[in-house]
Amino acid sequence: MLPAAQASNKAAKSKSKPTPEQIEALRAARAQKKEDENRKAELAEAAAREAARERAARGEIPVDPNTGKPLYVGRSWAVIAHPTDAPEAAQQRKVRILSWNILAQGLIQRKLFPGSDALKWKDRSAGLGAELVGHAYDVGCFQEVDRFEVHSTALRHHGYAYEYQRGYRVKKHGLAIVWRTIARPGSPGAVFAAEPAGRALLYLDHASVSDGDSTDETGRRRTACSRETRNIALFVAIRFADRKGGLIVATTHTFWHPKH
Repeated sequence: MLPAAQASNKAAKSKSKPTPEQIEALRAARAQKKEDENRKAELAEAAAREAARERAARGEIPVDPNTGKPLYVGRSWAVIAHPTDAPEAAQQRKVRILSWNILAQGLIQRKLFPGSDALKWKDRSAGLGAELVGHAYDVGCFQEVDRFEVHSTALRHHGYAYEYQRGYRVKKHGLAIVWRTIARPGSPGAVFAAEPAGRALLYLDHASVSDGDSTDETGRRRTACSRETRNIALFVAIRFADRKGGLIVATTHTFWHPKH
């Protein structure tokens, strides 16, 4: 027979031990709490991304959370004059067109930019990504674009469609033409259909500079290039989303090399 004190302790322990049902309920409560926390974090992250998208669409420049400095430098827009007395002038719509050689990561050489502290991908990716969807542009023409799998994700999130071409399989960078498919907040800017009406690619090394098949004094076909560059020109026809008509947009990358 157990002493009274031991019997009392044993009874207390058996009474404090949770039942299988209680254990399962605790597990379910913890799982639900974790799920609620994850869902709350996802909603906060989605709200932050949407707020960033709207700020970019308005042309606001984001700041680096670590340094508090702007991620890129603001640009001034040049106004291209057009006749205002034409019958269709009242129906015309302003279109913001941006062109930018972003400098492919694979082409960066330290000796060409000795004073820069933003040559490595980890140092320039945040600013590059922010500027690529910034400036509140409607149509963008970009040259020397590599790592497009990264850029395309950001472009889609910010409501842009695009056409990207390298032309040659051996090239690591190419051209991108980008166009807006959702309206800029508070702006009557142009919006285009996501699917292009047409596209074309021109290989500059093989493009003739004349209408015929003329050749030079050596019998070679005359082209605009003095050397083989593997450069291309990209053409895309895009339609307005809410009216007839559209634009034919072209961009190219002219040859430049520090040794030539």
